[in-house]
Amino acid sequence: MGANNSVPADYSVPAYTILAIDVVLTTAVVGGRTAPRRMMKTSPATDDYLCYFAFIANLGLFLSGLLLTAFGALDLQDVSQQSTKEQKFVTKTTLSFAVLYIIAITLVKLSILFLYHRTFTLRQKWFRYCWWMLMTLAILWTLAGLILLVLQETGTLPRYDFGRIAVPTTGIFNALSDMLLMLLPVVMVSRLKMRRKQKIALVSIFCISGVASTVSLVRGTIYFYNRSHRLNPAYMNYLDIVLTATESSAGLMCACLPLTKPLVIRFTRWLQRMHGLGKLIIRIL
Repeated sequence: MGANNSVPADYSVPAYTILAIDVVLTTAVVGGRTAPRRMMKTSPATDDYLCYFAFIANLGLFLSGLLLTAFGALDLQDVSQQSTKEQKFVTKTTLSFAVLYIIAITLVKLSILFLYHRTFTLRQKWFRYCWWMLMTLAILWTLAGLILLVLQETGTLPRYDFGRIAVPTTGIFNALSDMLLMLLPVVMVSRLKMRRKQKIALVSIFCISGVASTVSLVRGTIYFYNRSHRLNPAYMNYLDIVLTATESSAGLMCACLPLTKPLVIRFTRWLQRMHGLGKLIIRIL
């Protein structure tokens, strides 16, 4: 994945690789979410539409990351030799990258919350309170992120203070809300009457959001670390792009995987039929 002391300090190749993997994985899980709807001929629900919009925002996020990489934001030599025009382009693209990240993460969280609403309903009082609390936290985080970006662009909040204070703080706050979002269905699943294996499988799927939480904490920690250990600008850009894309992708996968069960079952049955057909052919031969 590259390192701060890589020579030459060019992190474009690993960035392209990680972004490509993220695009493939997110496209696959969104397709896996959509296919069962088509097979059962059911109309999309609110959480489906939110997930589709999140996917579009996620693609925009990847595109911004690819543009930053293509224009040399991850090559230390290019960063040090950029013209004023190129610097302005990178700054604007970085801003769009940040805005799309906030939009994508918010839509993913809302999609997951409405999936909980549709799956578990809000009949239980404690669950209803927790649901509305998480909804409020998601909206507040979104507003805080957008307001901080506006303050930075208007010069009210210097770029150095934005990277030193705003990014780590919102990152850690985002990670904590992700953990709460992950724990809510775990409690509900633990109370369902089903086999232990099924419970473990469901809990494991929802726990994928723990990856997004971990990435948020890592992003916040890196910015704090950068205060005393000056990482080179190209490496900081590299970490910001790949970690942001990975966090958004992990959240999107968490929102989609619980709804891919019908497709997985059909694919498993197809494999079993193919396996049986293979055995029959071998016997005939």
